Amino acid sequence: MLMAASSDLECVEAAKFLNDNTPGVTFEFHEFENQSDWPQGCYVIDSSLDCFKPEADHFELFYNRGSDASVTRQGADVMCRLSGAAPAPTPMPVTPAPTNPATTTPTKAPATPSPTFEGQDLLPAFRLAETAGDYAACPAGYSIIDTTNSNWEECVEAKNVVQNTIQVENGYESGVEIGVPTYAMYGGQTNRSDRSTGCYTSEPSDNGIWYFYWNTMAHDTPNADHYSVCKNTVIPTMSPTMAVPAPINGQDVFVQGDRSVYDPDNTQDYGYTCPEGYSRMTTALATEQLCNVAARAHAETRPTSNTPDFARTEADATWPNGCHIYSYTDSTKGTCYTVYWNIIETPQMRTASEVMCILDSYLATPI
Repeated sequence: MLMAASSDLECVEAAKFLNDNTPGVTFEFHEFENQSDWPQGCYVIDSSLDCFKPEADHFELFYNRGSDASVTRQGADVMCRLSGAAPAPTPMPVTPAPTNPATTTPTKAPATPSPTFEGQDLLPAFRLAETAGDYAACPAGYSIIDTTNSNWEECVEAKNVVQNTIQVENGYESGVEIGVPTYAMYGGQTNRSDRSTGCYTSEPSDNGIWYFYWNTMAHDTPNADHYSVCKNTVIPTMSPTMAVPAPINGQDVFVQGDRSVYDPDNTQDYGYTCPEGYSRMTTALATEQLCNVAARAHAETRPTSNTPDFARTEADATWPNGCHIYSYTDSTKGTCYTVYWNIIETPQMRTASEVMCILDSYLATPI
């Protein structure tokens, strides 16, 4: 599945297909990348071979735009597609039988003849169109988000809103992440005339997940199976790619922490530390959004960062809680870094990971 014959979206769909049709084994799309020393297009790695975070029966797919067709790499297997197969995604039923009766279409606002109305500001920032295959089917007070007025970042934010909406409908507390199933996921970007323009999703397959995509191709013919994503016209929304804040009184808002000197006679006090005036970014203090901003700040001076835009979310009791930095040595690139947001509350320390710290005075400033 080289770039000439497949898209990044099809790589995401390949991961979904393999995960749905391979019992006992997990396949997930991991990242879009631009690396010259990894295979071009769609490839897969076996997580059990990871030297630092091995995971049995788990495979990760990547889509790489940075190399040519001649590049190979030990441990990376290319993905293949049946010759002559249509490039369109695996069809998802319009009315699937949900595995959980409560996992239904996200609540849609009732249609009213008025474009705006009292109480509109209390409704969610994003909702789905009332019907699939119709750019004009947004609920009253909402407008479609497409290439003329929005971007992929807002599509990710819409996914987050729908995730929260469905989890509340299923009895989970709003905003809680630990122990909550995934109901909505961002699948990536595409540029195709057979997909609805802008931000769209479609009925979930058997795994119950709504996959959101951003299509950069503007056209007037929506896909009959796609629900356009609509934005509340009176609610200002915050972009998920918050800019890195400027230093405050000469101090960077985000810095890498350290650890106390190990004393074999006093192991109780051995742990991660932050400079004076800073606090460790645990889940009790910080948020995933702040960790995303910290990842961008960290990447500004580290070109080998694997997370220049967003931190990777994990739930792993064997790694530090909250926002932490995992580092390893690559034979060609040197030291590489990955920032993680770990939602598991654990005191775990690892020699390959340091923590992120945030300036205390910034926490007192409205974001």
